[in-house]
Amino acid sequence: RALGILVLGDLGLVRSFGVAGFKVDLGTSLRHHGPASYSRYCKRRLTFSPFSSQAFIEELLAYGEKQDAPTYIALDADPPVLAISENREVLSPYFRFLLPEKEVVKGAIHKTMFSQLATTHQLPVPQTFAIHSMQDFDLALLQIQFPCVLKPAQQEDWWKTEVQQILGGLRKALLIFTQEDLVSTYEKLNPYTPEVVIQEHVSGDDQHLYSLHALLNRDSNVVSYVLGRKVRTYPIHFGMGCYAQTVSEPAIAELGLSALQRIRFQGLASMNLKKDDQTGEVKILEINPRSSLWCYLDAFSGNNLALKAYYLATGQNIDRHSSYDIGIRWLYFKNDFLALLQYRKSGELTFRKWLGSFRGRTAYHIFSVRDRMPFFVSVLQFFVRR
Repeated sequence: RALGILVLGDLGLVRSFGVAGFKVDLGTSLRHHGPASYSRYCKRRLTFSPFSSQAFIEELLAYGEKQDAPTYIALDADPPVLAISENREVLSPYFRFLLPEKEVVKGAIHKTMFSQLATTHQLPVPQTFAIHSMQDFDLALLQIQFPCVLKPAQQEDWWKTEVQQILGGLRKALLIFTQEDLVSTYEKLNPYTPEVVIQEHVSGDDQHLYSLHALLNRDSNVVSYVLGRKVRTYPIHFGMGCYAQTVSEPAIAELGLSALQRIRFQGLASMNLKKDDQTGEVKILEINPRSSLWCYLDAFSGNNLALKAYYLATGQNIDRHSSYDIGIRWLYFKNDFLALLQYRKSGELTFRKWLGSFRGRTAYHIFSVRDRMPFFVSVLQFFVRR
């Protein structure tokens, strides 16, 4: 008998299971349910306390105790990954999940700890400074090369309203060109989020960004992977991918997979890499111990990693078929249109070239002919917010 599935994530995960014939329970910590909860593949909507709270773990246990058999948990965001990892002993009688060791999970999610993880295992990462205080910042300032990249220690640190006002909106990272700008920005951020990461900037535009989706078993052997290249991001340069495509670049894939094996990774990984357009070197920017926002591209291209992870965690036979179709696209249209406005302003893209970029088989983040309701709900919620 197939075990039930609880998705603590977005529409990509829901549809990855849906196209394989599964209906899922969908959990959120938000006060309202988004488009994913209206998918035809979602059978039940659940609202939990904030994922970082002990109340979430207690609610999760109460849910698990009511099920006839252990439930598999699928994840695509850091806060629930960290909460489940830290409480895995009490959750394991009621749930199935596949995660790396606790220290690896913390090292991947806490970007201030990632540099230590990378140093210990000799991973090819840009020079990185972990900042915990103004004293750390002053010491690092003597060594930092410009331009540099400023990142939050954890993504949710920059979700705070005060931080977004300082940064001018939701940002995944900032490119800083001068020491004066770096000092000014950190002094403003310090009262709200003193822990940040300052990283060497890897030269190249957004099309030099890659994302490796990989699944490794409990012995850290590679089960399967999909390599994608980001065509555009939003916000541009340091945002999340909004238009991506599958590619075949074995050398980049092998570099990423080798790094995951070196840190004894288990489960699903979403690794961000960048190829320096001047030196040709490939650097690992971050490793996320979970699925990515655009994980549905894996299933759409013929290699459903989310489903394989479910089979692996629940002790079922896995299809060892590892190939995937090349040149398949994934599009988050709303964010891609907003990205167009920014690319046009910077002189990197014209409206005509933007239109011309839409070709080939494409999976959409929201719209689906087979699963229409999330699209209509998304449009309705957009106008309600306005």
